[in-house]
Amino acid sequence: MGYAKLRKMLNDIATNSGINLDNNRLITNHSCRRTAIQLLKNNRVLESDLQAFSGHRSHESLADYCQTSDN
Repeated sequence: MGYAKLRKMLNDIATNSGINLDNNRLITNHSCRRTAIQLLKNNRVLESDLQAFSGHRSHESLADYCQTSDN
């Protein structure tokens, strides 16, 4: 799947889900991945399961995806 098709698909999913894309907000595969990881962490999924899901090899690299908005 090409970049343009993936971007359109993600934007269509966001729009159909009620996500506001005003002000040129971008939805990328990376932002979707980061959001999925954060939602799983917020729902107390074990870190070892998060690493398996995301493919991160170390706790340190996964920790970058699991920052709160306060950080």
